Parts: sequence; structure tokens; C-alpha cells
Amino acid sequence: MVNQSYPSLPQRRILRLPAVKAITGLSRSSIYAFMVRGVFPTPISLGSRAVGWDASEINDWIETRLTNSRHPKNDQKLVKEGR
Repeated sequence: MVNQSYPSLPQRRILRLPAVKAITGLSRSSIYAFMVRGVFPTPISLGSRAVGWDASEINDWIETRLTNSRHPKNDQKLVKEGR
């Protein structure tokens, strides 16, 4: 038998809705409501009846939410003013 070497998969992944729900802790309706408001990544089409989200965009969204929750705008204003 011939030993074949396959290239490794890229780190970029597409996540389906159940994975996005599990990772973010959001419900389906919250995800779609945030998308309508323009504050959540939009999915990409995978076929005629399937969509998925770019995992790196979801991770960036989570990082932004964590940063904003740890440093509210009022605290940022105080830091800029030197208080």
C-alpha cells in the first residue's frame, strides 16, 4: 500500500448554526436579530438550503463583546481624561 501525504486543513473553518449557538451562548432568534441590527457576522451560503459562519468572524465578535464588557465606554472616557 502506498503511503499518501495529505495537506493539512487550513485553520479557517465554517460553523453551522448549532456550533455558533453553542460557542456564543445565543439563541437562534438572538443571532438573527443581531444580524438584522448589523452587530453580528452574517452567514455565507453553503448551498441552496445551507448557511454557515466564518469561525474567525465569530471569534472576533466574541473578543469584541468581551473587551466592551470589561471596559465600558464610561470607563474609557475616564481613562482618556486621566481620571
